[in-house]
Amino acid sequence: MRAPFALSEAQQLRELVMAGGFCDITIHSVAGTVRFPSVSRFVQDYVRGSPLSAHVAKVSDESRAALVSEVGDALTSYVAGDGLAFPIKAHLASAKK
Repeated sequence: MRAPFALSEAQQLRELVMAGGFCDITIHSVAGTVRFPSVSRFVQDYVRGSPLSAHVAKVSDESRAALVSEVGDALTSYVAGDGLAFPIKAHLASAKK
């Protein structure tokens, strides 16, 4: 579940872009809030858009429920009556080749 957050340091992104032969690199950090109606919906949407999709599709209902429970436990401070909401920050890169 950590894959989308692998490049949490802007310098890591800059180094990857440079290694790709780009120059005049600018990195902007953008903060926002991600909202889902429930932890279950977050896990469902996240898994569908990740390499985990095929693996999770093969597990039992009990295992899927355990995944949702584990994620819910980890995000409990972000769960409120109106669903799940947590802060997120993204690094956006622009460069020239």
